[in-house]
Amino acid sequence: MKQKKNYSLISFIVMMIIFSVSAVCSCSKKETASNPAEAVIHVVAWNDAADALTAIAKEYNESGKLGKVIVDYVDSNYTKLTPALVSGMNVPDIFQAQNRDFPAFMNKYGSVFADLSDLIAPEKTNFEKAALAQVIGKDGKYYAVPWDIGPCAWMYRKDIFDKAGIDVSKVETWDDFIQAGKILKEKTGTYIWGFCYNGSTSIDELMLLTYQQKVSYYDADGKVNFDTPEMLRGISVLKELQKNGSAFDIPDAWNDRIKAINEGKITSLPYAVWYTGTMKNSMKDLKGKWAIAPLPSFKGFGRTANIGGSILAVSVKTKHLELCKDFLRFALMSDRGNAINFDYGLFTSYMPSFKDPAYHIDDPYFGFSLGQAFIPEANAPVINFGPYYTALQAELQTAFGQIFTQSADPSSALQKAAERAQKEIDSLQ
Repeated sequence: MKQKKNYSLISFIVMMIIFSVSAVCSCSKKETASNPAEAVIHVVAWNDAADALTAIAKEYNESGKLGKVIVDYVDSNYTKLTPALVSGMNVPDIFQAQNRDFPAFMNKYGSVFADLSDLIAPEKTNFEKAALAQVIGKDGKYYAVPWDIGPCAWMYRKDIFDKAGIDVSKVETWDDFIQAGKILKEKTGTYIWGFCYNGSTSIDELMLLTYQQKVSYYDADGKVNFDTPEMLRGISVLKELQKNGSAFDIPDAWNDRIKAINEGKITSLPYAVWYTGTMKNSMKDLKGKWAIAPLPSFKGFGRTANIGGSILAVSVKTKHLELCKDFLRFALMSDRGNAINFDYGLFTSYMPSFKDPAYHIDDPYFGFSLGQAFIPEANAPVINFGPYYTALQAELQTAFGQIFTQSADPSSALQKAAERAQKEIDSLQ
């Protein structure tokens, strides 16, 4: 009887311990649920985009909804993100990527991204179609939220163009633009456009010219093809500007462009709306001196183009998926979030926000409404970047440099670049 008694006592103690541990765990769970601020997610982004997210996160955090959002600044070359995607470890909860790069990311690191279809699918008709096309996986699911888009227009120094006697309303084609560049250089000594001649830091200007024509990087069989009429027409415009001395070389495209504009060397800029944020932050002395016109066009094509724009994706390993989705909904799919984005020069791909007052009031820097200037340019052609765009881009930049610094024949340089890109793609398949 004594032995049984001891077993009973031991059983009772064990049960009490289990009950106590369970109670502590239960209490801990209840505390976590009732105190959502304990959940923390990290969002990585760059430049003005990170600034916008920081401002958005500040408002979101003040609401104290599901947890706290911390924005971390990174470079736009994915130097920290790529190793994380490759290993699948230490991937940020939410991260930015350029929309043109994301199809390649899905192809290469597909298992890393969380499915966001429940967030996007019910609202898919509310997103600009060119942006939405870049976040759809092969299985038809959505693996990122389109963020901003880059509708393009022609920004120019009104005071300088008036001095040169150039009527911008009569500049309708790229041939007209080339002629205006000659006049501008002759009358004012300034340049109508700047681009990186060696192509190493950017070929955005060529992208703008070819996207406007709905360029394709692939032939009917799906093979890489750069030597196209669209590409050659784009190169011809830049080559003519270089030849007649009305283009300015900017080797370090981002920084040299800012420097040249501030120094009054480049006084015209066909570019994307997101660059207006950089102008406000980095060209403060030029406030009130700019005007905006539609892009010139090629015969038979429209005047719209989209350059850049980003997406925000979520790691499949995040411990706070609902918090990530809730923040993305506020940051990218609400009028308030998109009003803040617009304040930083980020033009939303979520079209219902075009009705927000932020898109209709005059901008203090420009003196007119940027929303009204760029909304008509937002319906740009959809470009098929394909799953290997990062490989294509590198070879295209090499060809660009050969054409503009070594006088290589454009057609030949583009053909050889396509062959190199296709060889690399074949090695990856």
